[in-house]
Amino acid sequence: MYALEYVVKKYFSDNKKYFDYKKKRFYKKERDFNIELNLNNTVEKLKTRIAKNLLFVSYGRNHDRFMDYATRFLAESNYFGKDAEFKMYQFFSSDEQNNELIKKREEYEKMHKDSVEQKEAKKKYDNLKFHQGKLVHYSTFESHLKNYESWDTPFVIENNAVHVRITFFNGIKKIVTIQRNLMIYFLEDSLHNISRIQIENSGIYLLDSYYTHHKVEFDRSKLFLQQNTSISNDDKAAFKKILPRRLLHHYSPAIQNNLPEFTTFQLLLEKAKKSEKRYENLKVKAEKEKNLDDFIKRNKGRQFKLQFIRKACHLMYFKDSYLQQIKAEGHHKRFHISKDEFNDFSKWMYAFDDTPKYKEYLQELFSQKGFFNNSEYKILFEKSSSLDEMYKRTKINYEEWLKIFNPENKATNKYTLSNYEKFFKNELFYINVPHFIKFLEGKKTLSRNENGNIIYKSLINKDFLIEDYYYKDKLEKVEYQSCGKLYNKLKTVRLEDSLLYELAIYYLEIDNTIIKKVKTNIVELLTKPIVFNINDVQNNHIYDLIIPFNKIDSYVELIKHKEEQEQDKRYKGSSFICNLHSYIENVLVNEIDENKEINLIYKNYIRDKVLSFDDINKINNHLIRNSIMFTKVDLALEEYFILKDFISIKKNNRITFNEIVNLANSYIDEKIRNKAFHFGIPNESYKVILTGIEMKFIQKEIKPIKYSEYNNLSKPLKSVCNALLDTIHNDYFDRKEDDKNRREKANKKYFQNVILGK
Repeated sequence: MYALEYVVKKYFSDNKKYFDYKKKRFYKKERDFNIELNLNNTVEKLKTRIAKNLLFVSYGRNHDRFMDYATRFLAESNYFGKDAEFKMYQFFSSDEQNNELIKKREEYEKMHKDSVEQKEAKKKYDNLKFHQGKLVHYSTFESHLKNYESWDTPFVIENNAVHVRITFFNGIKKIVTIQRNLMIYFLEDSLHNISRIQIENSGIYLLDSYYTHHKVEFDRSKLFLQQNTSISNDDKAAFKKILPRRLLHHYSPAIQNNLPEFTTFQLLLEKAKKSEKRYENLKVKAEKEKNLDDFIKRNKGRQFKLQFIRKACHLMYFKDSYLQQIKAEGHHKRFHISKDEFNDFSKWMYAFDDTPKYKEYLQELFSQKGFFNNSEYKILFEKSSSLDEMYKRTKINYEEWLKIFNPENKATNKYTLSNYEKFFKNELFYINVPHFIKFLEGKKTLSRNENGNIIYKSLINKDFLIEDYYYKDKLEKVEYQSCGKLYNKLKTVRLEDSLLYELAIYYLEIDNTIIKKVKTNIVELLTKPIVFNINDVQNNHIYDLIIPFNKIDSYVELIKHKEEQEQDKRYKGSSFICNLHSYIENVLVNEIDENKEINLIYKNYIRDKVLSFDDINKINNHLIRNSIMFTKVDLALEEYFILKDFISIKKNNRITFNEIVNLANSYIDEKIRNKAFHFGIPNESYKVILTGIEMKFIQKEIKPIKYSEYNNLSKPLKSVCNALLDTIHNDYFDRKEDDKNRREKANKKYFQNVILGK
């Protein structure tokens, strides 16, 4: 509407319709609309954030690999022993996994049907464990690397924890759950409390010692519960680091505020009673207003009754009946209630007192679903002649059922010590972090400062991290209310990053005496480029390569490619990265006046024998562009001479380059062609080579016929000339013209300047 007003006013300001329109309620000032019309939402949002000081450095750890790197370090250093089995993904690709699953399924399907062996095999297949759709298993890190040499982080991180199966010195096997906040203490121990040569097996000694300590306290706590029916709050606080909380609540109930007045099952009955009372009140009101008949006609109070019957009967009868049938016959869709069946059930229940046939339909439906297997429900339904009567009977039965099956009574009996015996014998060993910290303090491997805070030795590295990521080193008391939670989170993140920094130093394998000199601030690492020497196969220095820190991985790939080429007999000990100097000295030197970027690269190289990573990319792009240019002309020439010389396909369904005799002997050298097709480095510029080919081609193929204009050229000749025009004479095209005129003018210019040589 505003746009319409804007257009009308700007272009039809004298029109009477505009003045009529102006009176409408959608009027908008032209100035405001112009602002809205030219608004850039992104820019405006940025302006607002700057004006309100909402811009800040955010540390979004989207690619958080702390648990991966920490677990890999502990695994490859055999901290928990060589026999420690980590929970990890079994296969790298989904194809491998699918093939294995098909193989396992086929194995048990081939067995004798319903035999004991087949049932056991199928049970094993059904019990295969998955995480995020990937098959998992327990394996030693050494065994894993035999199958996947380069996949060094296959660990399953589930609920922010990794799982390790360890055999203690007393022969007991346990799966230890190492949560993220527990991993910190294992890293601290391995990096600071133990020398590099002693790291192997030190973790298993630590865990074995803790397990013995834990077992003593666990047995003592368990014995105390066996001898007492209740415990004090102080005992409960001590035991909760060892025993499950719900078990302790059985001996010392938790203090809970704002508990609901009714349980879920009780609430169903209370809700029905409230609805019943509300309906009765509405009837009284309608009677006073003398429209009771009309009210009953419109509202018979059946909806809340049916809702209660359905839910109460499900709890008392339907659920048990369904489970019995499943147990006897297995899962089948016939035991389920479809949408249509539910709609029929509701319709028939509403009016089975008015329509006798509906009760017959309901009896048939309940028989099919097996609900009448429960004799109590069958009697309830058959004795009820209306929905109202069935509601009253169901309510009485439900009240009686609640007294026996109250979930509170079931919960009281559920969390007793005897019910936890099976849980205590479980293979899983969960470590309570505060309890583990107390154990480490007892061993004197962990200490606290005068303020009672734990001293983490890795925090010495915090000075080398990016300070702005962690907000503040210390938070004022006033700020705790607004950002205390974030500050505490960032403190943990800083500790983890300090540990990762220490891990990186560990992998450098340097002498302890020079570690302090090696440690560098991450900002400096990220901003300061690294200089590498590029040497040929005889180890002669060629030039220096400057690599930014974030391109280290690319440099590794580049060097790997260099080594592969040097080992390949076809390259005779040379490589792309080593041959770049000849490309600069022989090819780029001819283009320093035309291209500013090339000029700068050339000057830096000639002066200092230095190339940057960005320079290599630019040179590579230049080489690719020129190779493609040469390839385009070569293919046009090949097509031309195949047609001219009537060359046909003889063998292997192809024509080799040497079979195009005129082209191979007079125009293009096969070695140069192969280099261009594989983006190799030529001895001279492809542009210079093409210019020579062009002159020879015009002299031999075009000038003898004496064409008067470009359009008179034969189609094959024109195809070659178009390729040359599009590549080495690309500057003949006027970018301001439309496509048709641009091509025509370029053709004329090419014919005059190149073919005729005027």
